[in-house]
Amino acid sequence: MSGVRVLSPGIVSDPERLCGQPSIGGRRVFASTVANAVLGGGDRDEVAEGYSLTQQQIDDALAWHEAGRPE
Repeated sequence: MSGVRVLSPGIVSDPERLCGQPSIGGRRVFASTVANAVLGGGDRDEVAEGYSLTQQQIDDALAWHEAGRPE
């Protein structure tokens, strides 16, 4: 996993996945998609089910977003 950067707990940037955009670690899901879905009023359980995520992964995406979406 060379080139992978940990942006915050659970959020990574991997140049070989999603063009290096921040994503959920080990998944091909943009962190911004998850954060925006929940912050936009989406039900956490539905978001988790829809993207096959754990509640912790959703928490990680929200924390990354709250930290100013570091890249």
